[in-house]
Amino acid sequence: MLDPQHHPDLVTLAEEQGYEAMKGRLATAEWIAKQAEVTLTVLLAGIGGSLAFAVKLFEPGSSSLAWAAAGVCAWLSALAFWLVVSCLMVSPGAGPLQRAKELVGEAW
Repeated sequence: MLDPQHHPDLVTLAEEQGYEAMKGRLATAEWIAKQAEVTLTVLLAGIGGSLAFAVKLFEPGSSSLAWAAAGVCAWLSALAFWLVVSCLMVSPGAGPLQRAKELVGEAW
């Protein structure tokens, strides 16, 4: 079993490595959220454009283009909903600081 008095460098190393790993995870999560926001903006623009064509379904003698636009609008709406639920919803995560005992594992 490792004793922190005899192995102070191991504790410091574990703390530093854990902190760097968590900083990387947080940076990756932030990058994914930024990319999801940009993608959501593009999807909302596409939903608006396809909805403008899909409204023609309510006019008499609507064409197949209106039906296609309604399908595209529904598909983009479902895709935007999935993007919000999977990428933009805030969920609890670990903080950047962890205890050294968790980082070293069973050898502590």
